[in-house]
Amino acid sequence: MRPAEPVRDMFKQANITADSDQTKRILGDAIREIKQRSASPPIRKRPFQWRRIMRSKKTQLSTAAIILLALGLILSHISEPVVYGMPEIPALYELAQTLHLKGTRYFPESNSSQTAQVEVWIDLANNCWRTLAPSYSTNGREVTVFPTEMIHNGQGIMMVLDHAHKQVGYYKLSPLQQALQERKQVKQWRRSTFGDPSMYDAYGIIDNETIDGIAYEIWEAVVTQHSSATVKMQTWLDPRTGNLLKAKTWRQFEEGQWQLSSELSVIERDLPIPPGIFQMAPVSDYDAICPPDAAPPLPIGARTIGSGNWKLSCYLLFALPDGSLVSCWSSPDKRSSESQRDVFAGLRPGAVLPELPYKIHAIKALLDEKEVVFSGCHLTYTQKAGQYYEWGLYVSPTGVPNERLHTRNFLLDYQAIEAIKGRGQIWSGIDAVIETEQQFNDLIVAAMAEFSDEGAAAVLTLKEILALAGQKRGE
Repeated sequence: MRPAEPVRDMFKQANITADSDQTKRILGDAIREIKQRSASPPIRKRPFQWRRIMRSKKTQLSTAAIILLALGLILSHISEPVVYGMPEIPALYELAQTLHLKGTRYFPESNSSQTAQVEVWIDLANNCWRTLAPSYSTNGREVTVFPTEMIHNGQGIMMVLDHAHKQVGYYKLSPLQQALQERKQVKQWRRSTFGDPSMYDAYGIIDNETIDGIAYEIWEAVVTQHSSATVKMQTWLDPRTGNLLKAKTWRQFEEGQWQLSSELSVIERDLPIPPGIFQMAPVSDYDAICPPDAAPPLPIGARTIGSGNWKLSCYLLFALPDGSLVSCWSSPDKRSSESQRDVFAGLRPGAVLPELPYKIHAIKALLDEKEVVFSGCHLTYTQKAGQYYEWGLYVSPTGVPNERLHTRNFLLDYQAIEAIKGRGQIWSGIDAVIETEQQFNDLIVAAMAEFSDEGAAAVLTLKEILALAGQKRGE
């Protein structure tokens, strides 16, 4: 942590301004926090103010400058060294500009002894990343690993290296895809390091270990998830600096039997990135699937249900500030050569979903072992290359805090032609959480444009969509 004097100097040099009402509210909260600390000081000081401020809706609507001012005021009243605890570490690492993770992936779900190396380099300031991660297939106890490496140097071209087949390809990324890919990389490293957001408050100290002269606390969290198994995570934390040495993850597929699924042996933040990490030079002994000077656009992938004449393809899933969801999906009818324009004609925001071969009438998530149902209605539609895309709004009876939706697997209930009904997992998580009108325009509106021949869609503002979601909840 920065001592008080450098923090104050930083504020003097920043030359920043902010709304006076926001300033009074946040600084007032900081002052009250200081008075409470003076009256009843905790036995172990932790930077819990940052976590509390970040969760405050008032702060989310204010500027970063005011947050820093409030933190500076708090820090100036702290005389003892700050001692970090695991619940604060995710917020601390959110401030990092560079990250480097390295470790090993195991395959306990297949009872295989096979392993795969993983490594991540991220330069958040310049939208650059390099990731080495395995895809794999299983056949009984046999696991076949396909190491894949992706590199993006911030210039809108992504290099994909298939190390198993010695192939390399280059793909163009639109501004939307760059933003989504960066969020995907951040979400993956955050989950591999800290676990699901629901685990943050479950961490507790179970042991201590001194390594290379540094006294580390071992923190553990155990959470029962709705996916495949109960998950346990352990992290080695230096409480003086907030740095993590390593992290391990186990899964419990059977009662009392923990199996190691991954471990990180390197967790580094804010270190200089070595030269050449994001270099995208051709690899001499790899076959070029598509060269950089003829890189095709990277399509936005979809998960599909069904086969033959009727399919349901699901593309993107966004969370809004109130916890409601906006999804993009399509369901063409291959039996007919007729356009689906008439199906969408006359539909207004808030109307029932269009009568397509498949339609997603509900999206479900298991939060704290309780199933939350998001009921769907029509929002708008787009059309590209003869295919129609439904953009649905899905609302739960009570708002769900969107920080709980970052890494959840979603189930959907769908109705299909000829009275076929089903339920299945399709989205593995939120593509992005929208907090502001600017993010709404940069992500959701931009996504609608990419799924449209006209490069635009008839869409409401974020404020209007939130009002519609409130109506659906009966507010």
